[in-house]
Amino acid sequence: MKKVSLLLMVLAAVFFACTKSNDARDQISLSASTTQAMVGQTVSVTVSSNVNATQWTVTPSTVSKAFVITTNKTNYFNFSEAGVYTVSVSAKSVDYDSTAHQSLDSCWNHTSHGHCVKGIDSASIKIIVTK
Repeated sequence: MKKVSLLLMVLAAVFFACTKSNDARDQISLSASTTQAMVGQTVSVTVSSNVNATQWTVTPSTVSKAFVITTNKTNYFNFSEAGVYTVSVSAKSVDYDSTAHQSLDSCWNHTSHGHCVKGIDSASIKIIVTK
């Protein structure tokens, strides 16, 4: 029992250390045009971050979104069912040059990074959708 408790405390410490930003410039936040929407309504969500690429997810995943991985700071979500949704974003700096015909997805997936690396951060916001 002591080993399990110790393991849980260590995992919690690692989690909080990894999610803690190293510098105020690395802070990331999300703001939505509304956090209470109607079915069929499009909601814009904007990320505030100093990095150049973001990856967006929504749970549950029954939502259409404009972008998955993008350099745009604003993404648009259309909710077709009532429920509580979590819009999440991960952000990081990638070496991306659109004029060199690079794929942003490829740059995102092949940028080497580990856990707790400065410049990689995440945020989420809840959207409540009613009929």
